[in-house]
Amino acid sequence: MQITIVPKSIPKVAFAHTYETSAFDIMHRRIPDFLEISYIECGKVMRIYDNNETETIQAGSISVMPYLNASHSRSDEYHRHCTVAFDMDFEVADENAQGSVHIDTNINDAKFVSSASTIIRNCTRDILLDPNNEHKLTAHIFELFGLYEHRYAENKLLSAYPDINYGTIRYIKQAKEYIFQHIKDKITVNDIAQHLRISRGYLSEIFKTVCSVSIIKYINEARLETIKNIVLKEHASLAEACETMGIDDPNYVSRMFKKYYGMSLTEMINQNISTKK
Repeated sequence: MQITIVPKSIPKVAFAHTYETSAFDIMHRRIPDFLEISYIECGKVMRIYDNNETETIQAGSISVMPYLNASHSRSDEYHRHCTVAFDMDFEVADENAQGSVHIDTNINDAKFVSSASTIIRNCTRDILLDPNNEHKLTAHIFELFGLYEHRYAENKLLSAYPDINYGTIRYIKQAKEYIFQHIKDKITVNDIAQHLRISRGYLSEIFKTVCSVSIIKYINEARLETIKNIVLKEHASLAEACETMGIDDPNYVSRMFKKYYGMSLTEMINQNISTKK
């Protein structure tokens, strides 16, 4: 089962622990704005929802309990799990809602489980060592959200392009990650291709096929979007935002906004402000 949520507040960790038992049988009541993410280390779990839908969660899986409705969890064998639970105002939304996080309630993909279980264990450790460090604990939740979004994006690409193999999708994903990690640096297609250890021509070809835009245009639009966000959120001038990005010519950036968006940065910002009113 997948749920799509739109966070409306910063998540606050309520608890994080490791729990083990010979067997358990628990009724869960509905708790608004509360989620649990667990790594099921040992012992499969049978979960029964209030609509009588059932879900079997095998050992070695990542499970999410959204507490949107009452449910019932049961394990008839030795069981151990590691859990992080947090409060957060959120709305259940449409899959395409802006700012959404797409969460599968039961994942047993080995790579995802390895990464997510490490984060959950780290949160469990940190809440014992430094329970008052809310920023550090919250960072773990955002890290988990990031994992879910990476997985969702990969699956969406794979379903949209069934004839493109997974290796190609990974190249695109890694290229995008490289771009955003170096967004304030001068990035060339050669830099990205060398990082991925593939040819510039092959990278350009697969990027255009999958993303329907050239990699150069994607880089430029990503940089322009970053500049726009700096101006909007930090109340900086265009020149100051360009300096942050290592760009010496604000006039060139103004021309780029006109070229890509058909309007100046000032017009875009005014449009953004009027839309929010």
